[in-house]
Amino acid sequence: VLFYPDVNTNFKPTEWEIEGVPIIRIQNLNNPTAVYNYYSKFLEEKYSVKHGDLLYAWSASLDSYIWRGGDACLNQHIFNVKPFAGISKNFIFYLLKYVSADILSQTHGSGMVHITKGKFEKIKIFLPALAEQHYLADKLDSLLARIQTVSEQLAAVPALLKQFRQSVLADAVSGKLTAGWREENPLTPQLTIEEYHIGVSGFKLKAKGLTQPITHNSWLKCQLGHVITVHSGTSLTAKEMIEGEVPVFGGNGITGYHNTSNTTEPTLVIGRVGFYCGSVHLTSERAWITDNALIVNFSEKLLRKDFAFYLLKATNLRLDTSSTAQPVISGTKIYPIHICLPPIAEQTEIVRRVEALFALADQIEQQSRAAAERVALLTQSVLAKAFRGELSAQWRCEHPDLISGDNSAAALLARIQAEREATGKKSRRA
Repeated sequence: VLFYPDVNTNFKPTEWEIEGVPIIRIQNLNNPTAVYNYYSKFLEEKYSVKHGDLLYAWSASLDSYIWRGGDACLNQHIFNVKPFAGISKNFIFYLLKYVSADILSQTHGSGMVHITKGKFEKIKIFLPALAEQHYLADKLDSLLARIQTVSEQLAAVPALLKQFRQSVLADAVSGKLTAGWREENPLTPQLTIEEYHIGVSGFKLKAKGLTQPITHNSWLKCQLGHVITVHSGTSLTAKEMIEGEVPVFGGNGITGYHNTSNTTEPTLVIGRVGFYCGSVHLTSERAWITDNALIVNFSEKLLRKDFAFYLLKATNLRLDTSSTAQPVISGTKIYPIHICLPPIAEQTEIVRRVEALFALADQIEQQSRAAAERVALLTQSVLAKAFRGELSAQWRCEHPDLISGDNSAAALLARIQAEREATGKKSRRA
Protein backbone atom coordinates (compact mmCIF):
# COMPACT_ATOMS: atom_id res chain seq x y z
CA VAL A 1 0.00 0.00 0.00
CA LEU A 2 1.68 3.19 -1.21
CA PHE A 3 -0.89 5.90 -1.77
CA TYR A 4 -4.57 6.46 -2.41
CA PRO A 5 -6.27 8.63 -5.01
CA ASP A 6 -8.98 11.02 -3.85
CA VAL A 7 -12.36 11.17 -5.60
CA ASN A 8 -13.31 13.90 -8.05
CA THR A 9 -16.54 15.25 -9.47
CA ASN A 10 -17.96 16.20 -12.83
CA PHE A 11 -18.76 19.90 -13.06
CA LYS A 12 -21.49 20.36 -15.65
CA PRO A 13 -21.29 23.31 -18.06
CA THR A 14 -24.31 24.81 -16.29
CA GLU A 15 -22.18 25.00 -13.11
CA TRP A 16 -19.31 26.84 -14.75
CA GLU A 17 -18.79 30.43 -13.64
CA ILE A 18 -16.44 33.29 -14.50
CA GLU A 19 -15.27 33.78 -10.89
CA GLY A 20 -14.28 31.53 -8.01
CA VAL A 21 -11.65 28.80 -7.89
CA PRO A 22 -10.49 27.27 -11.20
CA ILE A 23 -11.86 23.88 -12.21
CA ILE A 24 -8.94 21.72 -13.29
CA ARG A 25 -9.69 19.74 -16.42
CA ILE A 26 -7.26 17.50 -18.29
CA GLN A 27 -6.75 20.12 -21.01
CA ASN A 28 -5.60 22.57 -18.32
CA LEU A 29 -2.90 20.12 -17.27
CA ASN A 30 -1.78 19.35 -20.82
CA ASN A 31 -1.88 22.95 -22.06
CA PRO A 32 -0.91 25.82 -19.71
CA THR A 33 -2.69 28.31 -22.00
CA ALA A 34 -6.04 26.47 -21.94
CA VAL A 35 -8.91 28.56 -20.58
CA TYR A 36 -10.21 27.70 -17.10
CA ASN A 37 -13.80 27.51 -15.96
CA TYR A 38 -14.56 28.51 -12.35
CA TYR A 39 -16.73 27.49 -9.39
CA SER A 40 -17.62 29.76 -6.48
CA LYS A 41 -20.03 27.70 -4.35
CA PHE A 42 -19.25 25.52 -1.33
CA LEU A 43 -16.75 22.81 -2.17
CA GLU A 44 -16.09 19.71 -0.08
CA GLU A 45 -12.48 19.35 0.99
CA LYS A 46 -12.12 16.06 -0.88
CA TYR A 47 -12.66 17.92 -4.16
CA SER A 48 -10.18 20.71 -3.46
CA VAL A 49 -6.63 21.02 -4.79
CA LYS A 50 -3.80 22.94 -3.12
CA HIS A 51 -0.52 24.24 -4.48
CA GLY A 52 1.96 21.37 -4.77
CA ASP A 53 -0.66 18.58 -4.90
CA LEU A 54 0.14 15.57 -7.05
CA LEU A 55 -2.50 15.05 -9.76
CA TYR A 56 -2.94 12.11 -12.09
CA ALA A 57 -4.98 12.22 -15.31
CA TRP A 58 -6.38 8.72 -15.72
CA SER A 59 -8.31 9.17 -18.98
CA ALA A 60 -7.27 10.07 -22.56
CA SER A 61 -3.74 11.27 -21.69
CA LEU A 62 -2.37 9.26 -18.79
CA ASP A 63 0.17 11.37 -16.94
CA SER A 64 1.14 12.87 -13.58
CA TYR A 65 1.42 16.56 -12.72
CA ILE A 66 2.43 18.74 -9.79
CA TRP A 67 -0.19 21.49 -9.41
CA ARG A 68 1.64 24.85 -9.41
CA GLY A 69 -1.43 27.08 -9.13
CA GLY A 70 -3.39 28.22 -6.08
CA ASP A 71 -6.56 26.71 -4.59
CA ALA A 72 -8.60 24.87 -7.23
CA CYS A 73 -11.06 22.00 -7.64
CA LEU A 74 -10.90 18.73 -9.53
CA ASN A 75 -13.01 17.83 -12.49
CA GLN A 76 -13.62 14.22 -13.50
CA HIS A 77 -10.88 11.92 -14.82
CA ILE A 78 -8.23 13.30 -12.45
CA PHE A 79 -6.99 11.75 -9.20
CA ASN A 80 -5.52 13.83 -6.39
CA VAL A 81 -2.82 11.42 -5.26
CA LYS A 82 -1.97 11.43 -1.54
CA PRO A 83 1.17 9.46 -0.68
CA PHE A 84 1.29 7.76 2.72
CA ALA A 85 3.86 8.86 5.27
CA GLY A 86 7.28 7.60 4.24
CA ILE A 87 6.55 7.91 0.52
CA SER A 88 8.18 10.72 -1.45
CA LYS A 89 5.71 12.72 -3.51
CA ASN A 90 8.34 13.46 -6.17
CA PHE A 91 9.20 9.76 -6.35
CA ILE A 92 5.53 8.89 -6.96
CA PHE A 93 5.32 11.71 -9.53
CA TYR A 94 8.01 10.05 -11.63
CA LEU A 95 6.77 6.54 -10.91
CA LEU A 96 3.35 7.44 -12.32
CA LYS A 97 4.94 8.86 -15.46
CA TYR A 98 6.78 5.59 -15.92
CA VAL A 99 3.79 3.26 -15.46
CA SER A 100 1.60 5.56 -17.61
CA ALA A 101 3.96 5.32 -20.58
CA ASP A 102 4.02 1.54 -20.11
CA ILE A 103 0.21 1.41 -20.13
CA LEU A 104 -0.01 3.62 -23.22
CA SER A 105 2.54 1.49 -25.07
CA GLN A 106 0.20 -1.50 -24.69
CA THR A 107 -3.01 0.20 -25.83
CA HIS A 108 -2.37 1.19 -29.47
CA GLY A 109 -5.54 1.16 -31.54
CA SER A 110 -7.89 0.66 -28.58
CA GLY A 111 -9.58 4.07 -28.73
CA MET A 112 -9.54 6.55 -25.84
CA VAL A 113 -7.25 5.22 -23.15
CA HIS A 114 -8.28 5.28 -19.51
CA ILE A 115 -7.47 3.33 -16.39
CA THR A 116 -10.03 2.50 -13.72
CA LYS A 117 -9.42 3.09 -10.04
CA GLY A 118 -9.33 -0.65 -9.38
CA LYS A 119 -6.69 -1.33 -12.04
CA PHE A 120 -4.78 1.75 -10.94
CA GLU A 121 -4.46 0.40 -7.38
CA LYS A 122 -3.32 -3.04 -8.57
CA ILE A 123 -0.28 -1.86 -10.50
CA LYS A 124 2.78 -3.64 -9.13
CA ILE A 125 6.01 -1.77 -8.53
CA PHE A 126 9.37 -2.12 -6.81
CA LEU A 127 9.41 0.11 -3.72
CA PRO A 128 12.77 1.38 -2.46
CA ALA A 129 13.51 2.77 1.00
CA LEU A 130 12.62 6.42 1.64
CA ALA A 131 16.21 7.66 1.38
CA GLU A 132 16.57 5.94 -1.99
CA GLN A 133 13.26 7.45 -3.12
CA HIS A 134 14.66 10.91 -2.38
CA TYR A 135 17.89 10.09 -4.19
CA LEU A 136 16.04 8.82 -7.26
CA ALA A 137 13.68 11.80 -7.35
CA ASP A 138 16.62 14.24 -7.18
CA LYS A 139 18.54 12.27 -9.79
CA LEU A 140 15.54 12.22 -12.12
CA ASP A 141 15.00 15.96 -11.58
CA SER A 142 18.51 16.55 -12.87
CA LEU A 143 18.57 14.03 -15.73
CA LEU A 144 15.10 14.76 -17.09
CA ALA A 145 15.70 18.51 -16.91
CA ARG A 146 18.72 18.03 -19.15
CA ILE A 147 16.69 15.85 -21.50
CA GLN A 148 13.95 18.50 -21.55
CA THR A 149 16.49 21.19 -22.41
CA VAL A 150 17.81 19.13 -25.32
CA SER A 151 14.26 18.38 -26.44
CA GLU A 152 13.34 22.07 -26.45
CA GLN A 153 16.50 22.93 -28.38
CA LEU A 154 15.70 20.30 -30.99
CA ALA A 155 12.09 21.48 -31.19
CA ALA A 156 13.38 24.96 -32.07
CA VAL A 157 15.44 23.69 -35.01
CA PRO A 158 12.65 23.74 -37.66
CA ALA A 159 11.83 27.39 -36.92
CA LEU A 160 15.52 28.31 -37.03
CA LEU A 161 15.96 26.51 -40.35
CA LYS A 162 12.91 28.29 -41.74
CA GLN A 163 14.53 31.61 -40.82
CA PHE A 164 17.78 30.38 -42.36
CA ARG A 165 16.09 29.51 -45.66
CA GLN A 166 14.35 32.88 -45.73
CA SER A 167 17.68 34.60 -45.06
CA VAL A 168 19.32 32.64 -47.87
CA LEU A 169 16.60 33.71 -50.30
CA ALA A 170 16.85 37.33 -49.18
CA ASP A 171 20.62 37.30 -49.73
CA ALA A 172 20.18 35.50 -53.05
CA VAL A 173 17.90 38.14 -54.60
CA SER A 174 19.75 41.11 -53.10
CA GLY A 175 23.18 40.12 -54.43
CA LYS A 176 24.77 39.41 -51.04
CA LEU A 177 24.99 35.67 -51.65
CA THR A 178 27.20 36.11 -54.73
CA ALA A 179 29.08 39.30 -53.85
CA GLY A 180 32.36 37.41 -53.65
CA TRP A 181 31.60 35.53 -56.84
CA ARG A 182 31.19 38.81 -58.74
CA GLU A 183 34.58 40.00 -57.50
CA GLU A 184 36.14 36.74 -58.68
CA ASN A 185 34.39 36.96 -62.05
CA PRO A 186 34.68 40.62 -63.13
CA LEU A 187 34.33 39.76 -66.81
CA THR A 188 30.84 38.28 -66.43
CA PRO A 189 28.48 40.17 -68.79
CA GLN A 190 26.29 42.72 -67.06
CA LEU A 191 22.54 42.93 -67.51
CA THR A 192 22.32 46.27 -69.29
CA ILE A 193 19.25 48.10 -70.55
CA GLU A 194 20.15 47.00 -74.05
CA GLU A 195 20.42 43.37 -72.97
CA TYR A 196 17.07 43.69 -71.21
CA HIS A 197 15.30 44.92 -74.36
CA ILE A 198 16.88 42.12 -76.36
CA GLY A 199 15.70 39.66 -73.71
CA VAL A 200 12.05 40.75 -73.84
CA SER A 201 11.92 41.09 -77.60
CA GLY A 202 9.24 38.76 -78.90
CA PHE A 203 7.75 38.36 -75.39
CA LYS A 204 4.53 40.31 -74.90
CA LEU A 205 4.44 42.10 -71.55
CA LYS A 206 1.10 43.12 -70.02
CA ALA A 207 2.09 45.63 -67.32
CA LYS A 208 1.41 49.32 -67.85
CA GLY A 209 2.58 52.48 -66.12
CA LEU A 210 5.87 51.05 -64.86
CA THR A 211 9.01 53.11 -64.28
CA GLN A 212 11.97 52.60 -66.57
CA PRO A 213 14.43 49.87 -65.49
CA ILE A 214 17.92 51.01 -64.61
CA THR A 215 21.28 49.27 -64.37
CA HIS A 216 22.80 48.98 -60.89
CA ASN A 217 26.29 47.48 -60.82
CA SER A 218 25.82 44.38 -63.01
CA TRP A 219 22.15 43.91 -62.05
CA LEU A 220 18.97 45.48 -63.37
CA LYS A 221 16.65 47.37 -61.04
CA CYS A 222 13.16 46.92 -62.39
CA GLN A 223 9.64 45.75 -61.52
CA LEU A 224 8.04 42.33 -61.79
CA GLY A 225 5.94 43.57 -64.70
CA HIS A 226 9.12 44.19 -66.67
CA VAL A 227 9.96 40.48 -66.74
CA ILE A 228 6.83 38.33 -66.10
CA THR A 229 3.19 38.03 -67.06
CA VAL A 230 0.51 36.05 -65.22
CA HIS A 231 -2.89 34.59 -66.04
CA SER A 232 -5.32 32.38 -64.17
CA GLY A 233 -5.49 28.64 -64.59
CA THR A 234 -8.59 26.69 -65.61
CA SER A 235 -11.52 26.09 -63.29
CA LEU A 236 -11.87 22.58 -61.91
CA THR A 237 -14.51 21.97 -59.23
CA ALA A 238 -14.43 19.05 -56.81
CA LYS A 239 -17.34 17.47 -58.68
CA GLU A 240 -15.48 17.75 -61.98
CA MET A 241 -12.30 16.20 -60.60
CA ILE A 242 -11.81 12.60 -61.71
CA GLU A 243 -9.49 10.52 -59.54
CA GLY A 244 -6.08 10.13 -61.11
CA GLU A 245 -2.38 10.76 -60.59
CA VAL A 246 -2.11 14.33 -61.93
CA PRO A 247 -1.65 16.88 -59.10
CA VAL A 248 -4.14 19.75 -59.04
CA PHE A 249 -2.68 23.11 -57.97
CA GLY A 250 -4.90 25.72 -56.33
CA GLY A 251 -4.36 28.67 -54.01
CA ASN A 252 -1.92 26.82 -51.76
CA GLY A 253 -0.27 24.13 -53.79
CA ILE A 254 -1.70 20.65 -54.37
CA THR A 255 -5.40 20.37 -53.52
CA GLY A 256 -6.15 17.00 -55.10
CA TYR A 257 -5.46 14.72 -58.05
CA HIS A 258 -7.09 14.56 -61.49
CA ASN A 259 -6.86 12.23 -64.48
CA THR A 260 -5.67 14.83 -66.97
CA SER A 261 -3.46 17.92 -67.08
CA ASN A 262 -3.51 21.44 -68.51
CA THR A 263 0.28 21.80 -68.47
CA THR A 264 2.95 19.38 -69.66
CA GLU A 265 6.09 21.02 -68.27
CA PRO A 266 7.18 22.29 -64.84
CA THR A 267 5.29 25.55 -64.38
CA LEU A 268 5.56 28.39 -61.89
CA VAL A 269 2.27 29.12 -60.13
CA ILE A 270 1.23 31.72 -57.56
CA GLY A 271 -1.72 31.28 -55.21
CA ARG A 272 -4.30 33.80 -56.40
CA VAL A 273 -7.02 33.84 -53.74
CA GLY A 274 -7.52 32.96 -50.08
CA PHE A 275 -5.40 32.91 -46.96
CA TYR A 276 -2.38 31.50 -48.80
CA CYS A 277 -2.55 33.77 -51.81
CA GLY A 278 0.96 34.77 -52.87
CA SER A 279 2.40 31.32 -52.13
CA VAL A 280 4.72 30.16 -54.91
CA HIS A 281 4.98 26.62 -56.26
CA LEU A 282 6.71 24.79 -59.10
CA THR A 283 4.56 22.04 -60.58
CA SER A 284 5.68 18.67 -61.85
CA GLU A 285 5.74 18.11 -65.61
CA ARG A 286 2.06 17.17 -65.78
CA ALA A 287 -0.32 19.14 -63.60
CA TRP A 288 -3.69 20.86 -63.58
CA ILE A 289 -3.58 24.50 -62.51
CA THR A 290 -6.96 25.85 -61.40
CA ASP A 291 -8.27 29.39 -61.57
CA ASN A 292 -7.36 29.81 -57.89
CA ALA A 293 -3.74 30.10 -59.03
CA LEU A 294 -1.82 32.31 -61.43
CA ILE A 295 0.40 30.81 -64.11
CA VAL A 296 3.69 32.70 -64.47
CA ASN A 297 5.24 33.27 -67.91
CA PHE A 298 8.57 34.94 -68.65
CA SER A 299 11.30 35.25 -71.25
CA GLU A 300 13.91 32.54 -70.79
CA LYS A 301 16.44 34.94 -72.30
CA LEU A 302 16.18 36.97 -69.06
CA LEU A 303 15.18 34.44 -66.43
CA ARG A 304 16.04 30.90 -65.48
CA LYS A 305 12.94 29.07 -64.26
CA ASP A 306 14.61 27.89 -61.05
CA PHE A 307 15.89 31.39 -60.30
CA ALA A 308 12.46 32.85 -61.02
CA PHE A 309 11.03 30.39 -58.49
CA TYR A 310 13.42 31.56 -55.77
CA LEU A 311 12.96 35.21 -56.76
CA LEU A 312 9.18 34.99 -56.37
CA LYS A 313 9.44 33.04 -53.10
CA ALA A 314 11.71 35.76 -51.70
CA THR A 315 9.32 38.52 -52.77
CA ASN A 316 6.31 39.65 -50.75
CA LEU A 317 3.60 39.27 -53.35
CA ARG A 318 0.87 40.37 -50.93
CA LEU A 319 1.96 43.99 -50.60
CA ASP A 320 -1.27 45.27 -52.11
CA THR A 321 -3.79 42.85 -50.58
CA SER A 322 -6.50 44.02 -48.19
CA SER A 323 -6.28 42.98 -44.56
CA THR A 324 -10.06 42.86 -44.17
CA ALA A 325 -11.49 41.51 -47.43
CA GLN A 326 -10.86 38.10 -48.98
CA PRO A 327 -7.15 38.25 -49.98
CA VAL A 328 -6.76 38.24 -53.75
CA ILE A 329 -3.77 39.02 -55.93
CA SER A 330 -3.58 39.71 -59.64
CA GLY A 331 -1.10 40.85 -62.22
CA THR A 332 -2.19 44.45 -61.66
CA LYS A 333 -1.22 44.12 -57.99
CA ILE A 334 2.12 42.34 -58.38
CA TYR A 335 3.50 43.88 -61.56
CA PRO A 336 4.58 47.13 -59.79
CA ILE A 337 6.66 45.28 -57.14
CA HIS A 338 10.32 46.30 -57.39
CA ILE A 339 12.98 43.62 -57.85
CA CYS A 340 16.65 43.33 -58.79
CA LEU A 341 17.57 41.00 -61.63
CA PRO A 342 21.07 39.56 -62.15
CA PRO A 343 22.45 38.37 -65.50
CA ILE A 344 21.82 34.73 -66.47
CA ALA A 345 25.35 33.61 -65.55
CA GLU A 346 24.94 34.90 -61.99
CA GLN A 347 21.44 33.44 -61.76
CA THR A 348 23.02 30.06 -62.43
CA GLU A 349 25.53 30.57 -59.61
CA ILE A 350 22.81 31.82 -57.25
CA VAL A 351 20.66 28.74 -57.90
CA ARG A 352 23.65 26.46 -57.29
CA ARG A 353 24.40 28.12 -53.95
CA VAL A 354 20.79 28.25 -52.81
CA GLU A 355 20.25 24.59 -53.59
CA ALA A 356 23.45 23.63 -51.77
CA LEU A 357 22.44 25.61 -48.68
CA PHE A 358 18.89 24.28 -48.79
CA ALA A 359 20.24 20.72 -49.09
CA LEU A 360 22.36 21.36 -46.00
CA ALA A 361 19.30 22.70 -44.14
CA ASP A 362 17.28 19.64 -45.18
CA GLN A 363 20.05 17.38 -43.90
CA ILE A 364 20.19 19.20 -40.56
CA GLU A 365 16.41 19.04 -40.26
CA GLN A 366 16.40 15.32 -40.93
CA GLN A 367 19.16 14.75 -38.37
CA SER A 368 17.41 16.89 -35.74
CA ARG A 369 14.14 15.03 -36.33
CA ALA A 370 15.90 11.71 -35.82
CA ALA A 371 17.63 13.07 -32.71
CA ALA A 372 14.29 14.31 -31.34
CA GLU A 373 12.83 10.82 -31.76
CA ARG A 374 15.77 9.33 -29.86
CA VAL A 375 15.46 11.93 -27.09
CA ALA A 376 11.74 11.19 -26.77
CA LEU A 377 12.63 7.56 -26.05
CA LEU A 378 15.40 8.58 -23.65
CA THR A 379 12.99 9.83 -20.96
CA GLN A 380 11.26 6.47 -20.67
CA SER A 381 14.61 4.69 -20.78
CA VAL A 382 15.90 6.75 -17.85
CA LEU A 383 12.66 6.16 -15.91
CA ALA A 384 12.92 2.43 -16.58
CA LYS A 385 16.48 2.35 -15.22
CA ALA A 386 15.34 4.28 -12.15
CA PHE A 387 12.48 1.94 -11.29
CA ARG A 388 14.47 -1.20 -11.98
CA GLY A 389 16.99 -0.02 -9.43
CA GLU A 390 19.81 0.42 -11.95
CA LEU A 391 20.09 4.18 -11.56
CA SER A 392 20.71 3.93 -7.84
CA ALA A 393 22.78 0.72 -7.69
CA GLN A 394 26.01 2.53 -6.84
CA TRP A 395 24.21 4.71 -4.29
CA ARG A 396 22.89 1.62 -2.48
CA CYS A 397 26.41 0.21 -2.27
CA GLU A 398 27.65 3.47 -0.75
CA HIS A 399 24.74 3.90 1.73
CA PRO A 400 23.82 0.48 3.16
CA ASP A 401 22.75 2.04 6.47
CA LEU A 402 20.01 4.08 4.74
CA ILE A 403 18.32 1.01 3.23
CA SER A 404 18.53 -1.51 6.07
CA GLY A 405 16.87 -2.10 9.44
CA ASP A 406 14.28 0.54 10.31
CA ASN A 407 15.24 2.40 7.12
CA SER A 408 14.50 -0.57 4.85
CA ALA A 409 11.66 -0.78 2.35
CA ALA A 410 10.21 -3.73 4.31
CA ALA A 411 10.05 -1.65 7.50
CA LEU A 412 8.46 1.19 5.51
CA LEU A 413 5.74 -1.11 4.18
CA ALA A 414 5.07 -2.40 7.70
CA ARG A 415 4.59 1.18 8.97
CA ILE A 416 2.24 1.98 6.09
CA GLN A 417 0.23 -1.16 6.84
CA ALA A 418 -0.01 -0.16 10.49
CA GLU A 419 -1.09 3.35 9.53
CA ARG A 420 -3.76 1.99 7.21
CA GLU A 421 -5.13 -0.34 9.85
CA ALA A 422 -5.06 2.34 12.51
CA THR A 423 -7.06 4.76 10.41
CA GLY A 424 -9.45 2.05 9.22
CA LYS A 425 -8.75 2.74 5.55
CA LYS A 426 -9.49 0.05 3.03
CA SER A 427 -6.35 -1.58 1.69
CA ARG A 428 -5.20 -0.26 -1.64
CA ARG A 429 -2.26 -2.09 -3.12
CA ALA A 430 -0.07 -0.68 -5.87
